[in-house]
Amino acid sequence: MENFYAGMWSSATTKFKNYSKILKFNMPCAYWTFFIAKNKINTQNGNFNYLKNFIMDNVFNTNNRLINRYTSLIICAFMMLIGSNLNAQVNDWEYTCAQSVVVEIQGEGLKNMVPKTINISDPANIVQVAAELVFKGSNPGASITVTDQNGTSYTANQQTPVGNSSNVKVYRTMLPAGTSSVTYANQTAESSAQSMVLYLFRNDANAGESAGTFTGISGYNNIATLNIDIPVASVFRDISIDVPVSELTEDGRYLQITATAGGITDQLILTGPTGDCCLGVFELNLKNVPPGTSTVTLLMDSRNDMCSCDPTGTLNGQSWVIASAIKTDLLCSDRPADAICLAGSDGNEALYGVDIAGGTGFIGGYGTADEIEAIAFAADGATLYGVDENTLGTINTFTGEFTPFSNNVGSGNGADGAVVMSDIDGLTLDPANDILYATVRRAAAPDVLIQINQNTGQIVTSAFGAGVDYVVL
Repeated sequence: MENFYAGMWSSATTKFKNYSKILKFNMPCAYWTFFIAKNKINTQNGNFNYLKNFIMDNVFNTNNRLINRYTSLIICAFMMLIGSNLNAQVNDWEYTCAQSVVVEIQGEGLKNMVPKTINISDPANIVQVAAELVFKGSNPGASITVTDQNGTSYTANQQTPVGNSSNVKVYRTMLPAGTSSVTYANQTAESSAQSMVLYLFRNDANAGESAGTFTGISGYNNIATLNIDIPVASVFRDISIDVPVSELTEDGRYLQITATAGGITDQLILTGPTGDCCLGVFELNLKNVPPGTSTVTLLMDSRNDMCSCDPTGTLNGQSWVIASAIKTDLLCSDRPADAICLAGSDGNEALYGVDIAGGTGFIGGYGTADEIEAIAFAADGATLYGVDENTLGTINTFTGEFTPFSNNVGSGNGADGAVVMSDIDGLTLDPANDILYATVRRAAAPDVLIQINQNTGQIVTSAFGAGVDYVVL
């Protein structure tokens, strides 16, 4: 009897939300991927109930040992109930920072460009690859095959996305760790081929949180909405959303995509592919999304004569397909265990920590503040000050959130007359005298040095002599 293994937890795709995991079985006749969600196992052929406390403790080889809790015969019987012709199923994902997996999107237009090969860099870090092809109009049949760098074939079955764009078919399959290229060579219906997109699941020690939803929607002259679940955080954070859109044409028609999470919104207006026909991969960015946010909502609008980009109201809408995965990347909330130094990021508008071993970690976004360029500790060593343009405030060292004083720093008099302190770029404390100093950037003149009252957040008048509120640097 040929050896086979069952019950191997996947190290590449694991979804912890709702106690869910991807379970993969390797057997001589086929390769199965299961999605276990609470009391059900979801496959391409439907749901199968299973015992709530069903646990697979070890990989086992049926030739020499039994699994700790269940025999191979039970697994074999269970597998036979499901069937012998399932292909690897492509599932949504949700990674925490601790899992150190990043998901990259790599795709190309496919219309009249078959055969097509997409090469993958650094394949040693690849843990799995999801491949997806979209056709509009005619199609190559109920299934297609793609091949890897070794010529091994992988079958992708046909799916029909929901929506009102007609004659759209989507094909998806999974390829294993170490894949360095994916090729599609069937020239049948080549003129109807729209796109080939790869989702590269890659080990990366610097990966943030990531969540993705494989969709199957299309539209034409309509509005469609899609909700994406994301991990909940207790701090402000930034979210970037990658949206691959297929069936885009270069005839000037539009598609407006709006992303919203926690009341924060970003919007793109598309008028064609970003490369070869007919694919575009677009990014939307949501900054300082509030704590507790669990959903990103995408709204696609392609109604005729309704684009906000066209004041004449005469622009027609695109037909479009978002059959690809919507990918959300989130900054981590993984403060180093022994942070001895704090650093502020003007680019990300967030607080970071550095531990004694030199490791860094994201602590949290500032919230509504978006111009903090200087931070300094108070004499007590616990209160962290920051300045948002011209407003002093405190920063929570565990969440990163900025709380401003009610008054701004204000203006002062000195050698150059009255100066409004509008752009504070430097902040430091004289611990011996408990004096908070700040430097103020001026566009057309030298910078100035001031003192800030730590109780009111306002400039200290006559800090450098009677009537002298600042000194020119």
